[in-house]
Amino acid sequence: MDWDLAAIQAKLNSLEAEADAIGGEHPEDAADIRQRITENLAILDELRQMLKERDSKLEAAGHLRGDLDHFQETNPIKVANKWDGSAVKNAIDDAVRDVFTKKLNYIENFALVDVRLCISALAVGVAMFTLLWDWLHPFPESRPILIICVSLYFFLMCVFTVHTTYKEGGIFVVAIQKDPVGSESDNVWEASSYMKEYDDEYHLVLTCHDGKTGVKRKASMVKSIANFFDENGTLIVELLEPQVTKLHSSMLHDRKEK
Repeated sequence: MDWDLAAIQAKLNSLEAEADAIGGEHPEDAADIRQRITENLAILDELRQMLKERDSKLEAAGHLRGDLDHFQETNPIKVANKWDGSAVKNAIDDAVRDVFTKKLNYIENFALVDVRLCISALAVGVAMFTLLWDWLHPFPESRPILIICVSLYFFLMCVFTVHTTYKEGGIFVVAIQKDPVGSESDNVWEASSYMKEYDDEYHLVLTCHDGKTGVKRKASMVKSIANFFDENGTLIVELLEPQVTKLHSSMLHDRKEK
């Protein structure tokens, strides 16, 4: 953009010099050229002003991004009730997700969540259709449709339970490791976790589906949540992150050995 403005300015300067040369021979033509140059200069000034506004907006956006990063760094994850096992587990899960998506720069895949949402949406749609039909065709006229819809709703809830129990399990993030060259299939990483009730041990399981060989590898770690939280219930990411990256690196090392 700067180069284009400079080229326009140079061209205008050239035309202005030509106008001076023509002015001696044909004053009426020189006046017309000068008028056009004046109009072009006004347009050029508008372009410069727009460029300055764009640069200021980009600079403001950069400062905003920096402020956001600073906010995330200076505002660690804190659990309101450190004795709430679910809240503690979810906080650690979020930190592990950040390791995959931000530190390792893997791409998060939402297919599991999308399937769950689709099943739920279908179930809600069936329920709403049932209510609408019963309102338009009061019982007992709506009886056959009610039986079909209730049966379909029950079937969808069974599918939902099977999906969340056996397909999702405790998986809270699915990340895609892209091949940098692009010649091989992508690796798919899954992270799942669980904590027993009234237990302080956090179980993390990483699963890697090798896109090249099709082999599925697993690795796990069990750590007390006291290793990652201080007495105020604040998650110390600097203590958790090395554990996750170490487990991740061990799986990559096993792959190279095989």
